[in-house]
Amino acid sequence: MSSDAPKPILKFKIIQDGPDEFVDMEVKDFQFKKGGTGICPKCGGETKAVGHDWTCEKCGLRLNGPIF
Repeated sequence: MSSDAPKPILKFKIIQDGPDEFVDMEVKDFQFKKGGTGICPKCGGETKAVGHDWTCEKCGLRLNGPIF
């Protein structure tokens, strides 16, 4: 992939108590039903997914998605 290619930014739901909140996150790799990796929108750390459940290894932010 060219470095000039646009970065895939997808929408995710923050897993939390209370009202639903959504954030955009840059996804580095994603395979439907398997998971992937991305860049945390909160701290910039690496997020890892199993299925559609994402967790930041640095700050612990939990997300669900991507939401299509």
